[in-house]
Amino acid sequence: MAPETQREPQTPPRGQYYLMEKIAQGGMAEIFKGLSYDIHGLKRTVCIKKILPHIAASREFIDSLIDEAKIAVTLSHGNIAHTYDLGKVGDDYFIVMEYVEGKSISHIAKRAKTIGKPIPVPVACYLIAEVANGLDYIHRRTDESGTPLNIVHRDISPQNIVVSYAGTLKIIDFGIAIAAGRLGMTEVGILKGKFSYMSPEQARGETLDHRSDIFSLGVIMYELLTGTRLFKAEDNRETLRNVRRARVTAPSLLRSELPDDIDRITLRALQRDRRHRFPSATLFRDQLVKFLHTAYPDFQTTDVAHYVRELFRDELAEPKIDEDAKTPHLIIDATHSALTGDRDAEPTHHAVAPVDLKEFLIEEPEEKSEPPPPEPVKDDLEEDEKTTSHARRRWWGGLAIGAIIGAGIAMFALRLREVPIAPPEPSPPPPVAIPEAPPPEKQEEPPRVITSTVTLDSTPSGAVVYVDGEQTSWKTPATIRDLKPGTHRLGLFVDNYRFWEKEVNLTGDETRHFDIQLTKDFASLVITTQPPGALVIVGGVPVGQTPFERRDVEPGQVVRVEIWLEGYRHVTREVMTRAGRAEEVRLTLEPQRQEGETK
Repeated sequence: MAPETQREPQTPPRGQYYLMEKIAQGGMAEIFKGLSYDIHGLKRTVCIKKILPHIAASREFIDSLIDEAKIAVTLSHGNIAHTYDLGKVGDDYFIVMEYVEGKSISHIAKRAKTIGKPIPVPVACYLIAEVANGLDYIHRRTDESGTPLNIVHRDISPQNIVVSYAGTLKIIDFGIAIAAGRLGMTEVGILKGKFSYMSPEQARGETLDHRSDIFSLGVIMYELLTGTRLFKAEDNRETLRNVRRARVTAPSLLRSELPDDIDRITLRALQRDRRHRFPSATLFRDQLVKFLHTAYPDFQTTDVAHYVRELFRDELAEPKIDEDAKTPHLIIDATHSALTGDRDAEPTHHAVAPVDLKEFLIEEPEEKSEPPPPEPVKDDLEEDEKTTSHARRRWWGGLAIGAIIGAGIAMFALRLREVPIAPPEPSPPPPVAIPEAPPPEKQEEPPRVITSTVTLDSTPSGAVVYVDGEQTSWKTPATIRDLKPGTHRLGLFVDNYRFWEKEVNLTGDETRHFDIQLTKDFASLVITTQPPGALVIVGGVPVGQTPFERRDVEPGQVVRVEIWLEGYRHVTREVMTRAGRAEEVRLTLEPQRQEGETK
């Protein structure tokens, strides 16, 4: 029996969110369509993402998510879905975003493939140009002082781009993708299914910049135009290999109607070396806009809305369900915003992802030089021929010597006829036989020493290399040759990063390569006051109340800490943070004197 329908309250409390229906679920969040009431009680439709418990259990992830949400709520652009709030109820976190009535590019591509008609070229180019327009805005975003924020979306994929039925394009999921990327959380839902849209440097675990998003957008453009997947393979390991190789053929080879300009634009965005890609999303967009104006002068933006609505005409024709007749699944009080800096004093245990991205970062197998061919085995016939040839040479040599001796005797006999005969002299003693010196012994060549070579790359580079516990003069990137077979301990060290060490078993005559992403050795900041409950401001930003603890403080910096508590004197301290160290600030606050009060 169906449950009794419950209508919304006639006068809903202000500043609340209602979860109306579940839209989808990924590895990171459950996605709901919901309702929001502002301070005036006005209703609007929103998208609410409930972070799954195993993700929310990570203190590092939540801290990073809150930091990024503070940036995301300031983003205001026509091609970006606005982030309204990051809410927290109990241990649950909710991201409240703009709801876009439409379809993702993933849905559009799948529907076009189902009906067997490729997406029109001008529609595809317009969609990519709009995404580039939104990316350009976030890439150039600065803080109030004009310092670049260096925002990189890190998860530009067809699922994260929505086209409304009115033809407006919106990029979604800002904050989530950035927070996940900073932690390197992989495979367990965070980036599952998105490996095929990574840039080569992202697949190698390197430090990213805005050009990574440009590559990801190039992958989407290629797939929209050709209707085929570019790097996707049967498993994530092979997909990552394809991304790292970044071998791309011209789109026109798969769709002959595509002009050379499209090949040129697409292939430039998909350059393996980021230095050869578009230097900015602006230039990417401008090239597409120029192409549209020259190749399709009659194209209008309304053509996109018409195409999307025609593509999903059957769904749009379905009768709409009255939103007011639905029963709310859950009510979220917007006053519990996580953006106020109110974090739990007791840290939540970190949930370690069981799969590490580095497991997928397998280097390309090196082409080993082929060993020299073995010397041919001599058979008996070859030995007989050699012996016979040697005997012939000795026979002819003896014949020549005999001829020379004979000629000498004949000449001596002729001279005897001319010289008087003298009495014979006594015969000389017979010559003493001198034994022949034995042939010199053949010197044996020393045995060849078999060694191995190890190459080390690190992010950041410039790390000092340690071998078997001893510091060397090498710094990454480094190539270490002549390592004997056996077990060796390799280590890397750079200031403010954790020491990396690994035991390597070398078998000899091999080359091993290691690409290491060094882990930042963060400092910790612990602040306690008497009485507790004072507001803590770090670097001019409110971060919480005492007792306060933060474990991801950038090391090697002087941090300005301010303590505020009503009725007590304002206190300011400067704290030097050191890698791997906890800096403690313990204060007993002094009551603020009232006017007319004497010492």
